[in-house]
Amino acid sequence: MLKGFTKVLNSWYSGLFLIIIMALTLAASYFMKRRIGKQEQSFFEANVEGNRRFSYFFDFIYRYELGKDIRLYRMKDMIIKEIDKDTIRSERISRGMLRHYHKAAVAGNVIGIFFEGACYLYVGLKAIYKLISIGSVLKYVSALRELRNGLTGILEVYVAIEIQSRYLAYFSDFLNIKNKKHEGVLPVELKEDNDYVIEFKDVSFHYPNDEKMVLSHVNMTITSGCKLALVGMNGAGKTTLIKLLCRLYDPTEGEILLNGINIKEYDYKEYMKLFSIVFQDFQLLSFSIAENVAASLDYDEDRVHECLEKAGFSEWLGKMPDGIRTNIYQLQEEGIEISGGEAQKLAIARALYKDSAIVVLDEPTSALDPVSEYDIYRRFDDLVRGKTAIYISHRMSSCRFCDNIVVFDNGRMIQTGSHEELLKDTDNLYHKLWSAQAQYYS
Repeated sequence: MLKGFTKVLNSWYSGLFLIIIMALTLAASYFMKRRIGKQEQSFFEANVEGNRRFSYFFDFIYRYELGKDIRLYRMKDMIIKEIDKDTIRSERISRGMLRHYHKAAVAGNVIGIFFEGACYLYVGLKAIYKLISIGSVLKYVSALRELRNGLTGILEVYVAIEIQSRYLAYFSDFLNIKNKKHEGVLPVELKEDNDYVIEFKDVSFHYPNDEKMVLSHVNMTITSGCKLALVGMNGAGKTTLIKLLCRLYDPTEGEILLNGINIKEYDYKEYMKLFSIVFQDFQLLSFSIAENVAASLDYDEDRVHECLEKAGFSEWLGKMPDGIRTNIYQLQEEGIEISGGEAQKLAIARALYKDSAIVVLDEPTSALDPVSEYDIYRRFDDLVRGKTAIYISHRMSSCRFCDNIVVFDNGRMIQTGSHEELLKDTDNLYHKLWSAQAQYYS
């Protein structure tokens, strides 16, 4: 019987024992790592909202302008409580993941010990029955261990590729989202005289997931070179009209034409070259003054100075140690905080630097002091000379600088005319808005 066992142990097919053991341990490792990968993905998905909220609150640390409201209204405790809730939720998810990691580590060690035990058993028996030398035991066991580790490494790479591809699928899905905006290809005809006529034809619009019409059946024509004022109460649809003109949204109904062609048909990049816009909620970046004005790292210094002077920024600029190369905001170590009024002047200078055919100013003087505001109005004709200007403001005195005024109420155009014409009717909305403000200056 001993000779028979020795014969079997020394036969080629006795190695099937180790091959089967190795295959079983490799399969167990593969499915275990695959399971952990799926668990990681599920934890990742469960923590998406928490990460988004954490990023939102973490951003407060860098937003210098929020500091005064947080301190004055004692909002610190409210914010910390929200952060604590997200931290506790994230910690609970992380602990669950750690438990799975620990179980996987224990299982991995058990599989490893089982395989090495099988190797020592097989090689040890060969040594006991003098089929191999005692000194060869460690050599063969080490070789088998390295073979298994190498195969395990290959499987781990395969599993990692499989798992990571699931995360990449999120980016792939994002990139493959169908662009709902119509992409035109027509070039915009360049006109030296800036002769561009804009026409709104029965334009209506509501925002996504809200059926309430913000604009309703708007019909108007903006002729080349005119200075147009849009006025009305808050929420009347004035800024939305500009967003439609810039194709930040497309009309729900109707169409907008540029020189008789629907603006959807134009190449968007070329179309946007026509506009210099200062939105009410404009943004400056933590770059130098010149780079903010030029919206580029490359700029014409003389032109930057000229635009800053026109926007009334020259006096403040003279106090800056590095002139137009002075960095603003706190991202840069030497960054300088600027007031809302000075920031608004920079935004106006940026619009002037672009030198587009159509200038849109949405509440451009809301943060300026009365002297600076008067200075902007006094030079308004010079700022927009040879251009089409669309002006939105709640300060009715600014409308006197415009050729035509359009009054909006609840998304509808209700009046149009010059300042003098609209004041003749004492019962219209424009007269009421004008009178409401004029009484404080009489």
